Amino acid sequence: MLPKAETRDPTIAARVAEILHQGLEVQVGEDTDVLVTGLLDSLTFVEILVRLEEAFEVEVDVEHLDIEDFRSVGAITSFLEKRFGIV
Repeated sequence: MLPKAETRDPTIAARVAEILHQGLEVQVGEDTDVLVTGLLDSLTFVEILVRLEEAFEVEVDVEHLDIEDFRSVGAITSFLEKRFGIV
């Protein structure tokens, strides 16, 4: 299990969790590693990335994409907060 990622805004985490739920069709906890569990494959990753970009009105530069930032709800939330200043 991943160490719990700090999140400042539970609303952002809830939105991320809902996007993952829609894309993966399963509920995941904030610290569930969707890569290790096999829930997230490359095609689903792209779909979720597009949903995140649309939901948060951001554009993730694929050249600087780090899969570690997308392992869990907490990791994605931290990524959005740090990279895009979403709070």
